[in-house]
Amino acid sequence: LILLGATVLLLGLGVAVIYSASHTISTISDAALRQAIFAALGVALSLVVSAIDYRLLDSFAVPIYTLIVVLLLAVMVIGQITFNAQRSIDLGIIDLQPSELSKPLLIIVLAAFLSKREAKQQNQLVTLLLSFVLMALPVVLIYKEPDLGTSLVLVFVWAVMIFASGTNL
Repeated sequence: LILLGATVLLLGLGVAVIYSASHTISTISDAALRQAIFAALGVALSLVVSAIDYRLLDSFAVPIYTLIVVLLLAVMVIGQITFNAQRSIDLGIIDLQPSELSKPLLIIVLAAFLSKREAKQQNQLVTLLLSFVLMALPVVLIYKEPDLGTSLVLVFVWAVMIFASGTNL
């Protein structure tokens, strides 16, 4: 409840700042209203996600990985170009940026992979190489957008997960 309260308080403060920076005398700011709607949707989504047993995500690792790759390939085909980079897909209401979505999803996929390998006491070099391949395909696709920053974040996430899983490098 403390975390939820702090989140709602910060979101409210953000909406207030946007409103004060962009309002007119007679109408509420479209930017503030849009921010408030997305904040409410974000809080609702986080409550739904927090109610899901994380162990169920293990069985969805392959479809999640497939979704990551398909969305990143879709950006290459139908993505809109902004500032010389093709990073997002226009969905009308919002622009979907698969590279941002790939961060938490790749964590789920790598966690499922590493936990299965750890339970079986498999060869650590094979685990290292296979997990690298799992990480490398999305990283290459994101780098081609071009988005070096997100690519490097995913490489760092992979390295931390390898270290945290106890793989003897």
